[in-house]
Amino acid sequence: MLVEDKKEEKNTMKPSTSDVITLMDIGLKNRVVGSTALNERRSRSQSIVIVHVRGIDFKTGYVLYGKDVRDLMEQLASLKDTIARKDKEIERLHQVKDIQHHETGE
Repeated sequence: MLVEDKKEEKNTMKPSTSDVITLMDIGLKNRVVGSTALNERRSRSQSIVIVHVRGIDFKTGYVLYGKDVRDLMEQLASLKDTIARKDKEIERLHQVKDIQHHETGE
């Protein structure tokens, strides 16, 4: 969605939920699947998402890297950290489950 910012006299792309879903659908159609010895043993899988962000002033054609882009990059970094923490928690739970499985002899 294109939004006009009258204060700064520029237009800005503000992605809607449907825009994001469309991008994710494109990514799903272009995904590559592979396996390793580790993920054949476990059912867990990972996805890698690479987002390239830039702003363009539609009047001048200049590429912009403003506050909005920096804020989005900070949010992505925070999300990446959260995902990494959750992955570690899941791996720890799998290890505990494996230990319990071996201790009970099942």
